[in-house]
Amino acid sequence: MAAGLGEFDKLLKEALLASASNGGKVFVLFTGEAGAEGASWCPDCEDCKPLVKSVFEEAGGAGDVSLIEVPLVRSEYRGNTEHWARKHGSVKLTKIPTLIKWGKVNKVAECVEGECSDATRVRELVLDE
Repeated sequence: MAAGLGEFDKLLKEALLASASNGGKVFVLFTGEAGAEGASWCPDCEDCKPLVKSVFEEAGGAGDVSLIEVPLVRSEYRGNTEHWARKHGSVKLTKIPTLIKWGKVNKVAECVEGECSDATRVRELVLDE
């Protein structure tokens, strides 16, 4: 789990290096951070998490698959056009939840907002169906 820009870049670099050697896939899931009660401030994020986790469990048997989870703090992200995830040259996040499939250097495909709760769309992205 990545808690900020530096940690995100580090985890992404490590995952991309590993995938280059083992032929695996790298994904990044941006969601709203969970509060003290355990639920995210983002209702769409709460809706998509069980589906995404289920598809990744299934994908685990199909080869090396890495998922980097990036929970965003509401007070830092919401309405902040200067947030690192919005400004990051490879991410350019527009909405959450967002599930990104990473290529060798940049994102190659993504599911955004309601697409992250669409089983067909998530399966297509993760399992190449």
